[in-house]
Amino acid sequence: MGDVIEVDALFDAATGRYGATRVERKNGVTAFALRGPVSRLDPAAKTFDIDTERISYATFAGALPAGLANGAPVRVRLRTAQVGGAWVVSRIGGDVHRSVDGEEVRLERHVSGVVSATRFGVEGIAVDLGARKTAGVALGVRVEIERAANGGTVGAAKLEVKSEGEPQAPDVELRGSVALPNTAASSFIVRGVTVTYSGASAEFRNGTAAGLANGANVEVRGKLSANGTQFTATPITFR
Repeated sequence: MGDVIEVDALFDAATGRYGATRVERKNGVTAFALRGPVSRLDPAAKTFDIDTERISYATFAGALPAGLANGAPVRVRLRTAQVGGAWVVSRIGGDVHRSVDGEEVRLERHVSGVVSATRFGVEGIAVDLGARKTAGVALGVRVEIERAANGGTVGAAKLEVKSEGEPQAPDVELRGSVALPNTAASSFIVRGVTVTYSGASAEFRNGTAAGLANGANVEVRGKLSANGTQFTATPITFR
C-alpha cells in the first residue's frame, strides 16, 4: 500500500475495465499520469471523473482536447497532491492513436467501438474495411488486423476474428540499455531478458544493428516467451 506504480494495460470495452499487461514500481515521481474515458463531466466546475478519480482542470490554462465529453478517452498528467478532493491537471490530451500514413499497423486486440459492419475501433485506432464485411465483428471481440495506414485510418488487408479459446501471444514492449550484444547470435540483453532478432531481415528504427553496443538505449516490441526470459523483437527502436 502506498507504492507508486506504472501500469500498462488493455481496455476491455465490454467490461469497462483495464487488464494489466505490465506493472512497475516507480520512485522519485514528480507527477502522475492517468488515462481512460471521461465521466461526470461538469463544464461549469471544470471537473470530470476517470473511473472513481475526480479530475479538476479549473487551473489549467492550455487547450482542451477537441470533443471533450462523457465517454471520450483522454490522457491526463496530474500533480501529486489533491486539492479539494480532486487531482489537478497539468496536461490533458485526447487518447486516440493517429496512425501515420504508410505506417504498417498490426494489432491483435479487442474491438472497443463499432460504428457499422465495416467501420469500428480497436484501442482507439479507426478501422475501415470499405466494401468488405467480416462476420463476427462486435464490441469486445478479439480481432487481428494488419495493413498500412492511410489518412489516419487503417484499412485492413488482413482481418481475422479470433476465438477467445485460442491462445494469444500479445505484443510486449521492453525499454532499457543494451547489455552483452552478440552479433553472431543476433541477440542482446535488456533488463535481464534475452532479446533476439532476425539477423539481416530485422527491422531497426533510428539506427542499425551496428548501434547495438553496451549501454545503447533501445525500445523493443515483440513476443515474450512463456517463461519470461526470451524475447523476439520486431522492431528495435533506438532512443
